[in-house]
Amino acid sequence: TERDGRVIGDLSRPGWALMDLDVAWVRPFGTAEAGGRVGVSVQLPTGRQADFSGSGGTDGLVGAALWRRYGHWRVSGQVERVWLGLPEHSPLRAVMDRTSFSRAWANFGWIGEGPGLLSGLGIEVSLGYTGSPYRTGLSRLDRAGWQQHWTLRHARLPRWRFGFSEE
Repeated sequence: TERDGRVIGDLSRPGWALMDLDVAWVRPFGTAEAGGRVGVSVQLPTGRQADFSGSGGTDGLVGAALWRRYGHWRVSGQVERVWLGLPEHSPLRAVMDRTSFSRAWANFGWIGEGPGLLSGLGIEVSLGYTGSPYRTGLSRLDRAGWQQHWTLRHARLPRWRFGFSEE
């Protein structure tokens, strides 16, 4: 990928990459029925900007989430603010007009609790808004966007999730 003759990142060949390392502090409160959490995360630059496995700098995030359960129904929301600590001479600065942006999600879902195939089935739908720090000239990247995530789960497989997303 290049901009004005300057290479921003090279994804032309397959390979392995160590992504940036997240170190986080999270403070939960409340219960599984009604509660939330607040947190702070720092992303250390262990990845490489050249293959998009990292930004090349130290990034940060603050966020908060709340949830509430009403019988079989669960509703929740989450907000985040992201800061990208791009180095002064990072080529990503050529395609970004800001180094911070916000994200927010609203979720609702049905929690299946029975042992049967249908009675144990649950579904969660998340609608999210994500700001964009980019300035590429491509409207798909430059504009903030809406996302939707659909996740299916079953009471008999509590650790398994199947989902799909659309941006």
